[in-house]
Amino acid sequence: MILSFSRRLNQTGIFIRAISSGSPLFAYLGGHSLINQMYSPAKLKSRKVVKVVLTGGPCGGKTTGQVRLSNFFENLGWQVYRSPETALLLMAGGVKWTDLSTQQAINFQEDLIKTMMRVEDTYFHLADLSKRNVIVICDRGTMDGSAFLRPDDWQHIMGKNDWNPITLRDNRYSQIIHMVSAACGAEEFYTTEEHATRYESPEEARELDGRAAQAWVGHPYYDVIDNSTDFETKLMRCIGVRTASAQSPIYRLEIEF
Repeated sequence: MILSFSRRLNQTGIFIRAISSGSPLFAYLGGHSLINQMYSPAKLKSRKVVKVVLTGGPCGGKTTGQVRLSNFFENLGWQVYRSPETALLLMAGGVKWTDLSTQQAINFQEDLIKTMMRVEDTYFHLADLSKRNVIVICDRGTMDGSAFLRPDDWQHIMGKNDWNPITLRDNRYSQIIHMVSAACGAEEFYTTEEHATRYESPEEARELDGRAAQAWVGHPYYDVIDNSTDFETKLMRCIGVRTASAQSPIYRLEIEF
């Protein structure tokens, strides 16, 4: 079911009214008590800037999750920016990861991270100057590069650029949401079709998923969305962990019966 929203103002601030209390998302978020607690009027006083990374192995639902999160927060009245997957942009220009030499792969990852940071910073700067609540949703983040390199090559890049996990991981992003690859527990849905830069076998996808997970361990707001449910519920869980975060948005949902 697709949620529809309407807005109204009263003396306590902006309220969002979901048209149907029987929606799957309403049920997943736990009904009135949890929603009202997360979006209490007391939290309406300060503006929020939230920076979220969607990570995980291939075919995990990151791109679709980015769209769903965007729609959800846009309906709440937030300004939403979507930072695209930088690797996809670069590889669409003719780069094939399996054709790169070791040194080319190292250089490519270093340049990719620099490009990613520049693209993200463009949205971050816009967010910092906005008068509205803003969420920036990034399709992968800076630490994902470590999943594609040997540990010593990754450390070389970090040292060369004076980077460290605190600045690249903990201070840069508000929350990390790991969308587990379909190759881990939903193998029948894993596919490389209709994706120009996806070439990994299910075995390779599982390995990359594990490496991506390890890359973000240590972030204070790190959530894993596995394949224990169907895909639609998986997307609702993605929205749910964002709204349940300690850095959650400052709106209240009011459900109409």
